[in-house]
Amino acid sequence: MIVSFNIEYRTSWGEEVRVTGSIPELGEDNPEYSIPLRTVDGIHWTAETEIQVPNEKFVNYSYLIWQDGKVVRNEWNSFPRRLYLTDDSKKRYCINDCWKNLPEQQYFYSSAFTESLLAHHSRAGVPQSYKKSLVIKAYAPRINEDYCVAICGNQKVLGDWNPDKALLMSDINFPEWQAEMDASKLKFPLEYKFILYNKKEKRAETWENNPNRYMANPELKANETLVISDRYVYFNIPAWKGAGVAVPVFSLKSDKSFGVGDFGDLKRMVDWAVSTNQKIVQILPINDTTMTHTWTDSYPYNSISIYAFHPMYADLKKMGTLKDKEAAAAFNQKQKELNALSTIDYEAVNQTKWEYFRLIFCQEGEKVLASKAFKKFFEANKEWLQPYAVFSYLRDAFKTPNFREWSRHNV
Repeated sequence: MIVSFNIEYRTSWGEEVRVTGSIPELGEDNPEYSIPLRTVDGIHWTAETEIQVPNEKFVNYSYLIWQDGKVVRNEWNSFPRRLYLTDDSKKRYCINDCWKNLPEQQYFYSSAFTESLLAHHSRAGVPQSYKKSLVIKAYAPRINEDYCVAICGNQKVLGDWNPDKALLMSDINFPEWQAEMDASKLKFPLEYKFILYNKKEKRAETWENNPNRYMANPELKANETLVISDRYVYFNIPAWKGAGVAVPVFSLKSDKSFGVGDFGDLKRMVDWAVSTNQKIVQILPINDTTMTHTWTDSYPYNSISIYAFHPMYADLKKMGTLKDKEAAAAFNQKQKELNALSTIDYEAVNQTKWEYFRLIFCQEGEKVLASKAFKKFFEANKEWLQPYAVFSYLRDAFKTPNFREWSRHNV
């Protein structure tokens, strides 16, 4: 199978455009093994490569700028490009892309929206493929699962400008939408617009606010698919709004807490927000701020890690039960005492929880460290986890977070 990558990008002297992706032929996302594109004018870049169809039947890929043996610029890749493939080894794909900068309304592409607030739980499948075809892709994240993007234009397959007969696009890679047309039945030039389609009421609701999109005859060959990517679609619809609550986790103290609001209480807070039809729970920073093991560490905006959560927020009941009944009874009593306080005793809570951490580690640590779940977590997070653990150990060993005062490992 042949895939041709084409992109317009105005480079500076000495720069070249490369493409990398999720398969071996594209370097498996390793920039050093990325595929260089060719150009005759420093603006229009192209590369052609033969690939084997992977088991998952799709390829993720992105572009980068390479100079002097290193990457000097990446395109916005929080949402990767994806090309769905057929099993036909003689198929040829010609992809026309544009460089991806940060999109407008970037927050709509975050997991908060794509996987929760505007999630599409039941997605359409891969569009039907044709021997000679045209694939049009478009980005439109601000659409809930009751709606879809459709294409309406001057072709029978596009409804002949009747919006209620428009071609519905697939949300298989939401918030990207895509549709495939049998190019042998198209008459060029092609003119079209994107519309917002109400799937429940089976009618078009609004058109995009711009002139008709236009495409001249691409002169496709037999068994060739042209992919037109990076169309952004905006509809004149009301701004998204969602009611919610902002709260610091430590203030969520309940009778199930251990002297301070924790992640177990946060789960109960989320359940309450759902029951009251709220969309958002915003919390103050929960990163580890431990420097001196005193109350001065309680300021939430002075963290020692942008990744690690504060141990204080751990829900002890989720960490396991102590087999030592006497020790377990002592912690139950301490829990009642800390919960009964009118204000949070930061130092007492952390001291008690750390005692529990050490005891449960002695009891379960060896088993946990040998588990597949921990090994998977460690491999996925070791880039920050190892230096964080080393810093925490040396901070306590030398009794100061100021590494310049350590007698070793201070540079």
